[in-house]
Amino acid sequence: MCCDDYDGQIPEDMETQARHTIMACENALKEAGCSLEDVFNVEVFMTDLGQWGDFNKVYREMMPGILPCRRALQVGLLPGYLVEIVMWAAK
Repeated sequence: MCCDDYDGQIPEDMETQARHTIMACENALKEAGCSLEDVFNVEVFMTDLGQWGDFNKVYREMMPGILPCRRALQVGLLPGYLVEIVMWAAK
């Protein structure tokens, strides 16, 4: 999911990108009749796993209940992007 700000700008810091990206995932889940509570697997792609603490702070704040299975990979992303998230959910 994309974390573009509402004005089309990409936030520069990990915490803001993480928050926007999780919100984008939440919106996509709602359109499919699911919620963050229905997520059973999360894949996190980051340009720098050294920023895991900043990402994880936001993730733990926003994800409800028991946290789903999760894996994180350090990868190259499009310019300006620090994180990409894939969430799998079932109703």
